[in-house]
Amino acid sequence: MISAGGGYAGVVLCSVLIFKQRSWRHFFRWDMAMQLLVTGLSTIPGFLAIWILQLSDRYFLLAFSSLSQTASYTVAYTLGNLLGPLVITPFSLSWHSALYSIAKKANALELFQKVFRFYGLIALLIVFMVSVLAKEVLEWLFPPAYGMASAIIPLIALANFLYGFFEIFNLGILLRGKLHFNVILLPFAALVNFGCNYLLIPDFGVMGAAFSTLLAYGLLVWLAYIVNQRLYPVPFEIGLCSVGLISGFMLFIVDQLLVLHVNQLSRWFIGIGLTGCYAVCLWFLSKFPARKLNNLIT
Repeated sequence: MISAGGGYAGVVLCSVLIFKQRSWRHFFRWDMAMQLLVTGLSTIPGFLAIWILQLSDRYFLLAFSSLSQTASYTVAYTLGNLLGPLVITPFSLSWHSALYSIAKKANALELFQKVFRFYGLIALLIVFMVSVLAKEVLEWLFPPAYGMASAIIPLIALANFLYGFFEIFNLGILLRGKLHFNVILLPFAALVNFGCNYLLIPDFGVMGAAFSTLLAYGLLVWLAYIVNQRLYPVPFEIGLCSVGLISGFMLFIVDQLLVLHVNQLSRWFIGIGLTGCYAVCLWFLSKFPARKLNNLIT
């Protein structure tokens, strides 16, 4: 929180230094200031909801489980969350400024479709890599006691993959200025996560927490897709992404079968090899006519 606040304070300080060199009348406009204020206020429920989605499971684990299990879950969750800093955060920083420029182009729908395609394929590759290799990283960097929650890593990686699509499906809400939907969707997903944590964690522990996260993110991205297609319909290639996801799941099963009775070095080679195979599959998939896949799936 201190880091985030310090970063924003730095932006304000630099802005003030620029303002002091010219009259404030050249910069300040009440209409834009009010629009920015409304936009900023509309994000507050979303930030609180994201906090609940990402952290409430720890409190339930502490209440219904042990401190050691909560610690191992937190470490495994962090490894499964690698898609965030590697893909989602960099994409989000550029996406929220670029989508308005893209929307002004004559072929905007085609460009949004391509963004969805390549973002989805890259994210799928990272999710697969995390799912097959993060367990080895966990055993390499942490004591064996922290490995009790390693099974949640693929679920958390998949949950973050879904949340990444929420950033894209949110474009209709942003372009049409319907920010009140974010005030509804994110808190609703957080409420579902909170309820599922209460129901699942007492009986299923860390797996219940991971499934709660996956279910909440899945519901969030599904609702965002429905809202977007009503506000700003885009022919997203859901079929192509679904085939890529199914292919990755099948290779993940192969990985789990191959690593049952081999040493850690062999598991590394198997994971890296299957990741390379999946990358080739996704490359070929990106060349396939997506309309046929969409018709097949949907």
